[in-house]
Amino acid sequence: MKKKSGDFYILKSIIAVVVLFIIIINLNPVLDKEKMKFYPEEAVSTPTQMFLAMLGELRYTLAAVLWMKVDHYHHEVEAHEPGTTSPSVLQMTRMVTLLDPHFEQAYSVAAYNLAVKLRKKDDALQYLEEGIRNNPKTALLYWDKGFIYFHYREFAKAIPPMEIALRKITGEIDRANTARIIAHCYIKLGNEKMSEFYLKKVLEIHPGDYWASMKIKELENGTLFPAKSPKTAPKKNAGR
Repeated sequence: MKKKSGDFYILKSIIAVVVLFIIIINLNPVLDKEKMKFYPEEAVSTPTQMFLAMLGELRYTLAAVLWMKVDHYHHEVEAHEPGTTSPSVLQMTRMVTLLDPHFEQAYSVAAYNLAVKLRKKDDALQYLEEGIRNNPKTALLYWDKGFIYFHYREFAKAIPPMEIALRKITGEIDRANTARIIAHCYIKLGNEKMSEFYLKKVLEIHPGDYWASMKIKELENGTLFPAKSPKTAPKKNAGR
């Protein structure tokens, strides 16, 4: 009985390898190894879409198996060449998201690699838009979109997706960090009213937050926005 189970496991493994090999061949047209660029879902050929549809539930299992490889590969690259990425990581994440469009983490890792490590902001944002379209309830991908704009110091554009993420996030630490980023954006934009609102939001979520507490004090004593503080008239020297 054990021998039969072992044979069945080997057969399943062989089938999985063959299917992955076929997937790699079919998805090559939408992967650009030289430019390390992602193509939108619309670029996937009809035969490839039909092939993915034929896989049925198996596609989600294959996506999970492939993701384990991506995760391992990603950490290997980070350990030996921090700050860099590999075309293989990007190609495999693209395969994962085509197999399972609801795999938010794959979209997230790919977008970060594209925007931060490869400086391909537009490709990363396009990829995140696809992820958000396929996962409208996501908090992670809205946060990633806001973070990319924040990373590129486009503070006004960072705020809307960060605010959407804040409404969707449930964890206290993540909510506080998100509110902190929004507050930072409003500070950089010189918006005193909204800066105060989100600094207080940070303290509401995480009472005693050091950064938010310090910024509130700076706001109160007029040093957070010195250009807007009323100028005091110079004192006259006594005895003159």
